Amino acid sequence: MESPLPLDAFGDHGPAIFYIAGLLFLGLTAFVSLLTWLFGRARTPLPGVSPWRINTSDFLAFTLCLIAWMLLVGLIAQSLRPRDENGDVLDPSTGLTLLVGFLMQLGLALVFFVFRAWFRTPEERSLNLAFITWRKAFVVGLFSLLAAIPVVYSASLLWVGGLTLGRTLGLDIDLVPQTPVEMFRDAEALWQIIGLGFLAVIVAPVAEEIVFRAGIYRFLRGHASLTAAALINGFIFGFIHFNLQSFLPLAIFGALLCVAYEWTGNIRVPIIMHALFNLNTLIILHLHAG
Repeated sequence: MESPLPLDAFGDHGPAIFYIAGLLFLGLTAFVSLLTWLFGRARTPLPGVSPWRINTSDFLAFTLCLIAWMLLVGLIAQSLRPRDENGDVLDPSTGLTLLVGFLMQLGLALVFFVFRAWFRTPEERSLNLAFITWRKAFVVGLFSLLAAIPVVYSASLLWVGGLTLGRTLGLDIDLVPQTPVEMFRDAEALWQIIGLGFLAVIVAPVAEEIVFRAGIYRFLRGHASLTAAALINGFIFGFIHFNLQSFLPLAIFGALLCVAYEWTGNIRVPIIMHALFNLNTLIILHLHAG
């Protein structure tokens, strides 16, 4: 449930525009501070991550299991979608979306843990090479997110602007937000808001960071440089959300999550960073709708 920036966010003169302006100011401040800090520690080694020492064939099987689970959940969702009297498929209900979301996220995380346990070797190291408390992870994750905001939002504006230009030139480009985003924006019942919020802010960040950063990125890191592994992981992360409007900004954000993991050596930081990113999206949607 991630949409980096609403299409018409800057066309709204209400609370949303002031919130986004303040967010960008804090983001630019954090970004400059981060660059200054990195320049001063240019020769200091990073905690890094431990590569996932799994055979390529086993990793391929892991990937196929992830895809198979996504297809299975997709088929379940399709079979449970309501139909009208003519048999035409209707939009999914909030309850169905929550069920599918929980099944998808928890199942993907379970696939990783099963493969990690089954193919564990004596050389297998911890997911975390540095100890960070949840409190410190929150502070570092918040700072990292603020520093990432200017980059992700700039990419979002340029990407959507390019897609919009392509549409005006006659290309068949459909710019629509993800279904959970639309549902949260239009939600009226408290259980819908709580359920979608819990899925977006708690379940999805934990499951996706376990799969994409602790799993896929750590495997890639054993075969490529930080930059190459992060870019490939980001591309996969953006693609897997199956939304053209948010593909590039989410791909960049996914790469930045890899960098945050590498810099801190603890998976808690990208989890917090991801959770706050989703929470920020929900706040913007709420302010924009109001």
